[in-house]
Amino acid sequence: MVANTNDGSGRQPRLVRGISLATLADLPPDSAGPRGDLASRLIAAREAGYEALQTPLPGEATSSHVIVAAIAKHAGDRTGLHDCIRRHRDVGCDSTTIHLGTCFQSDSEMLALGETVLKIADTERYPVYIETHRATMTQDMWRTLMLVEHLPELRFAGDFGQWYLGHEIPYGGVEEAIARLEPIFARTRLLHLRLTSGAAGQIATDDTDAEGHLPAFLRAWRSACAGFLGSASPGDYLGAYVELLPPRTGYPRMIRGADGAPVEQTDRWLEAVRLISLAEQCFAEAVTSAGP
Repeated sequence: MVANTNDGSGRQPRLVRGISLATLADLPPDSAGPRGDLASRLIAAREAGYEALQTPLPGEATSSHVIVAAIAKHAGDRTGLHDCIRRHRDVGCDSTTIHLGTCFQSDSEMLALGETVLKIADTERYPVYIETHRATMTQDMWRTLMLVEHLPELRFAGDFGQWYLGHEIPYGGVEEAIARLEPIFARTRLLHLRLTSGAAGQIATDDTDAEGHLPAFLRAWRSACAGFLGSASPGDYLGAYVELLPPRTGYPRMIRGADGAPVEQTDRWLEAVRLISLAEQCFAEAVTSAGP
């Protein structure tokens, strides 16, 4: 079984406040968040209470006095995947999140890649989490559930907005989808925090659409927290990383600013604070539900 992230302490299992490097990228001049070089931005993030950073360039951040989680994309080259994960482990990352494969893997190819992840995680004694993401082998919810039936030891980085958008879950029925996805939530060991709609890849928590979509995310995050707590040992932690992408990715909604130029709908730095607070609320509720 792929391990939970662990800090080597005897602390009670906990949620770690994390932020993606993308959230810190290209913040506009009127943002409340930090600008400058990476070191300056990470100092500001630490001072704001973030304990962890997820980045595709972990070697640039492992001396930053925060937990560093790696993220990478691999289309299916098994040797290259192992080499990449070993590098992440060797520079001191706590885990690697993988966008694994493409949407064209056959069932047997998908299963073989899942088995490869398990072997690498076992060989390196290092957490490797497959991200639930569009344009990867986990883009389809049903096939991912079938993967778990065959390889229940796998663990996931849950970016549930990818499925909420990619499958247009509000159209197909939120209640049924949330119930069916419980086996994935139970195996989620890292969270990406971003709110989407059934048609937009990134919306703000105070968006006019948010009220109709946020409850589904809160249920998914609570379920993921409960799944983590169900197997957690002293020192284990669940990383919750705010992943709000900048305009160059095409994700955020844009509005016209005072000068008529397009600007982001919301300040990503302040939105990150709101999302982290919601994740912490979900974790506290899961702890209470778990009982003594």
